[in-house]
Amino acid sequence: MTPESSRKIESEVRKGSAGFRESAGRIKRMNHAMWKKAAAGFLLLLGLAAGAGADRYDLLRVSGSVEPKRMRRGQEGVLRLRFRVEPGIRILSQPDFKIEITSSDALSFPKAFYSASDLEMTIVEEEGREYLDMSAGVGIPCTVKLEARSGNHVVRGRVKYFGCDREDGWTMKNKTRFSASFYSSSRVYRR
Repeated sequence: MTPESSRKIESEVRKGSAGFRESAGRIKRMNHAMWKKAAAGFLLLLGLAAGAGADRYDLLRVSGSVEPKRMRRGQEGVLRLRFRVEPGIRILSQPDFKIEITSSDALSFPKAFYSASDLEMTIVEEEGREYLDMSAGVGIPCTVKLEARSGNHVVRGRVKYFGCDREDGWTMKNKTRFSASFYSSSRVYRR
């Protein structure tokens, strides 16, 4: 072997090893990207599974509306809440059923929270236990604040309750959120 041919072979080996390092770097970057995608996919599936599990425990759904939809400052209205209970579930009247108004920048309410007795909800007795009749819904009186800005507003709140399944014999304390929107004008209501 001549010195020239050995130099040629050494340069080919160096090129090969450099090429090997370059392809190894590409593989490493590819593995890193693949792991990032796999981790993102796993977290997405985990989030979807958690969301599906949360829906499973929504025993009571609440929809809210403010009547009338357009009000003036100082005008009285009603926050209407309608309930939809999952089939086979009953809402207990005792130990606790509470509707809380958590935020309202434009409406004032006589109280911060209301119990079933405050709202005069109908109580139904079945097999020696008392349940609330959720089919009628409730109305909570409210007034637009005099300092309310004109425009769209949102009232938010939550309902705390005990739901039970008579067939399976379990009871669960839970809460569900609601919101309702309305529009207030800049004019003051005159009676």
